[in-house]
Amino acid sequence: MESAAQTIVTNVGQLLAEEYRQLRGVSSEVAELRDDLATMNALLRMQAEADEGAVDHFVREWMKQLRELAYDTEDCVDLYKLRIKCRRSDNLCAWIKHMFETLFPRRRLAGEIKVLRARAIAISERHMRYGVNREALRRSPILSSSLPLMAASAHALRRANNDPAGQHQFIGIGKQAVTLAELVKKASSAAGKEHHRLKVFSIVGFGGVGKTTLAMDLCRQLVADFPCQAMVSVSQAFEPSRDLKPLLKRVLQQDSRIVVTTRIETVAEACSPPTVNGHYIHHMKPLDPNDSKKLFLSRVFGSMDAESCPEDLRDVMDEILKKCGGLPLAIVSIASILAAYRSPGSSDKWKTISKSIGSQMESHPTLEGMKQIVTLSYSHLPHELKGCMLYLSIFPEDYEINKNRLLCRWIAEGLVHEKRGLTIMEVAESYLDQLLSRNMIEPRFGLDGKVDSCKMHDMLLEVMVSRSLESNFVSLHGGQYAGMSYDRIRRLSIQGGDNRMTQHVDHGLLDPPSNKKKKILQRRRKKHSIEDMDLEHARSLSMFQLKGHKLLDQLDKFTLLRVLDLEDCEGITNDHLKIVCRMYLLKFLNLRNTNISEVPPQVGNLEHLQTFDVSQTKLRGLPETVTSLEKVERIVFSNKDHWEVKWRMPRGISKMKALREMEAGPLLGNDVHVAREVGELDKLQKLTIYIDSYEKICTEVLGELAKSLSKAHSLRSLNIGDLGYTDILKFLHDLTEPPRLLRYFRITGDMSARLPTWIGSLTYLVEVAISFTNLTGDEPFCMLCNLPNLKSITMEQQYYDGKELVARTIHNFPALIILTMSSSVNNNEMPEVFGFEDGSMSKLEKLKINFGKYNRSIVGIEHLTNLKEVQLIGQKDNTRLSCALDQLKAENGRRGSSNQFQIVVKYQAVHKPGI
Repeated sequence: MESAAQTIVTNVGQLLAEEYRQLRGVSSEVAELRDDLATMNALLRMQAEADEGAVDHFVREWMKQLRELAYDTEDCVDLYKLRIKCRRSDNLCAWIKHMFETLFPRRRLAGEIKVLRARAIAISERHMRYGVNREALRRSPILSSSLPLMAASAHALRRANNDPAGQHQFIGIGKQAVTLAELVKKASSAAGKEHHRLKVFSIVGFGGVGKTTLAMDLCRQLVADFPCQAMVSVSQAFEPSRDLKPLLKRVLQQDSRIVVTTRIETVAEACSPPTVNGHYIHHMKPLDPNDSKKLFLSRVFGSMDAESCPEDLRDVMDEILKKCGGLPLAIVSIASILAAYRSPGSSDKWKTISKSIGSQMESHPTLEGMKQIVTLSYSHLPHELKGCMLYLSIFPEDYEINKNRLLCRWIAEGLVHEKRGLTIMEVAESYLDQLLSRNMIEPRFGLDGKVDSCKMHDMLLEVMVSRSLESNFVSLHGGQYAGMSYDRIRRLSIQGGDNRMTQHVDHGLLDPPSNKKKKILQRRRKKHSIEDMDLEHARSLSMFQLKGHKLLDQLDKFTLLRVLDLEDCEGITNDHLKIVCRMYLLKFLNLRNTNISEVPPQVGNLEHLQTFDVSQTKLRGLPETVTSLEKVERIVFSNKDHWEVKWRMPRGISKMKALREMEAGPLLGNDVHVAREVGELDKLQKLTIYIDSYEKICTEVLGELAKSLSKAHSLRSLNIGDLGYTDILKFLHDLTEPPRLLRYFRITGDMSARLPTWIGSLTYLVEVAISFTNLTGDEPFCMLCNLPNLKSITMEQQYYDGKELVARTIHNFPALIILTMSSSVNNNEMPEVFGFEDGSMSKLEKLKINFGKYNRSIVGIEHLTNLKEVQLIGQKDNTRLSCALDQLKAENGRRGSSNQFQIVVKYQAVHKPGI
């Protein structure tokens, strides 16, 4: 079972000590309740770490009662904070008045504490009466370790799992991909000659057999023949009335072929009926023993060499692989457990794992057998990671979860524990790294090669949903979960509409019910409708129903809400925000990509708020009262219609002492005090700031900002820009001391043709991005070429003022692996020639160049000896782009098969005047 309730118990114990100390007459009850909670803490943790077979139905019910008591106790504390506790802004008179006004609620609170104490005693007596053996909850030796992975080991394993060439993830799939690719090309040729209708190829197979991986490898092999590609996930929550038309419109308007992956044979046959040219269905095959072993070895030892496995582990390895039945997901899941036991002498632990795998998978893979293996990998997680894994069940199937969004939600829910020497965000990132290294979740990489989002395999999600529903960790409603009812909701996730029965009747998919049946259905809907459920105890609300939900009109019922996540929700309005600003306990508020246009000043009352995301909205600013959010750590602001609309920083910004990130803004105006206050934000790690040069900023303001940036010793990321594209950013040359811990640095604006000299001292710098800088000569490279950790350079739009940009022999760049040179679509920007001398950028792996519709060329590509991928972007009718493509193909032919790089071409749409 999950360990999240153990977190609740720990938090409640601390809160009881802090909040109830002043209540006379109940101190002994509080002390007893705290002791009971400590005992619950130990029992719940033992349960979370117990062997799967040791937790029987009675133990589960007993733990459920403890968990609900812990939840109710925390609710009691939160109600005290909401209704009784004095506010920090109260003066002496207001405090005295508040004490008298809350006399009766305080007495009622004391009574509630006694009731909770009585419940704890009753649960304890029930336990003694029925005699549960505590030894049954003890974990076997193999499970007793928290299985920590050292950072170096985790990164080494991830490099093996996500090698640049992408070969390990396609082990055993390559032959099938080649066969299917030839079939697609053959059908494409026949369609071109005979004008056949669009072909749909289906890949059908058992869950976890590698259908999606095969489809990805197929797309990779066909990139030259089909340069425009897209991948669309259609989950069980797919609603035809809402999703089908836009999906078909996007797909069918393109000249492409369609590849469908499915577990269901009849779906494949419906998508790909027989034709004169054959039956376009590919049946997945399990991996053969040799490929199974290669995949296993690469995941556990980071190498496909059989010698990497110690001799005493080889026999049990073969036994485990037989039980996995050639299913990639099963192999990867088991490998994620055994990666922590790779040294000689671990055979006993490997044998214990092998015994816990059902033998039925060897001869005939089944859904239950696959789920058993997935459950096994979950059971072996450290207790602090189990709650984080369960939390992913909140998100719908095939949903791509933004990294920052997930980490901030974990923190707001209390699932991340503080560790000495680390910030709470760094601890959360370590949790995510462990889950990634154990292959429990799938990473999605951004343009910079970093993980910026993640997804969960649908088989893993099914197991997590089952666990979450069983323990009342999450309540799912709508879509495929329509009609489900819950006694008491703790975390609510709305994943679609709840009118599927009505839709089926309207579309004639079901026979119209009789009047009697209609009444029964109406009563049933009312019984299971969300409006009739107990929402008062919900601590998080997440909505993935894009067009909104009538539940939004009942937001005032969510009195104890900590997390409100309405990203992409079209139904949220400014009036709803007035209710949201009364959610005093709120810690996480996400309104990204909604149509809100005004935040009321009462937002300053949310004194517990930690994350405030209003990016991609219709807001044109934020009220000055945001400076009262002294616990807020992250503010994200942007306007979806006008990128230049920013949030103007008000005076008093220095009060926000917890502020760690300010993204997509804010705007610094002509205010000396604000510029000075930026330097007082001691914890600031990520800052995006624009200067409004239209206001003719005075020299004193820029001087104070320079001083503030020099004092930003915690800053890791700096994105600074000029809205007017003047030379106002030249003040950066005058910084007395740069933020020396910078990892990311972006400049948008004229720098007087050169970069600041202090950039050369940023030894921790990993990524640089520049635009509108109008640099000249060797300036982009000479200042950056000696930085020891610089891995990525991005140059966009008017970054250079010259016809040739050349990386010289002396520009060796000890760590650079990614170089991106882009430009706007319609401006004929410099340079025209990109050159690379012998010895320059010797470690470069990925080169990305935008040709647009203009004459550009590449010289010296043969000197980039470590290239893994070259990406060309431009219009299809650009002859210089075609020449560059031929040049790259010729270079690949010269290198031979062992050292070739992948060539990717992305064609831009033609922009016609007036369109």
